[in-house]
Amino acid sequence: MKSMGGLGRVCADTQDRLERVRKTSPAEQREFARGCDWSPGTTDVLGWIMAQRHVDLTTAVCVFLNGQPERFNYFSKRDVPEGFAAECRLLDNICQRINCGFYLPGTSPGPELMARVRSWMAAQAEDRAEAKRGRWVLSDEILMPVLGCDEDA
Repeated sequence: MKSMGGLGRVCADTQDRLERVRKTSPAEQREFARGCDWSPGTTDVLGWIMAQRHVDLTTAVCVFLNGQPERFNYFSKRDVPEGFAAECRLLDNICQRINCGFYLPGTSPGPELMARVRSWMAAQAEDRAEAKRGRWVLSDEILMPVLGCDEDA
């Protein structure tokens, strides 16, 4: 896990981690969230950060994709392997917030994130063509104009 003022693995207590992250600036929280590796014990901190109004859409999409949603995209809630429920709940929450417009435009995504977004959106388009639907479907209408890419790219 990316360290943030001693927030790393040394900090085993959930309350301690949350207290430490709450003391950091919004910019530090966004930076931490974008770089967090979703290791065990990080979902509490990521969940709190991702519920904050200062998190922008680019950060939200980056964090969502860092959670490797493709691992569980075709699992129903009851079929998620034990030990991964918290990660899947966080992915559910981030996806719902993205799709309802909770995260507002912010920084523009770099080329690496745009490639990841396009890959995810292409997989969604393939699912639609095959009459399938994954657990997490990101809204084309929300993502494409705000992130500055078109669906055909």
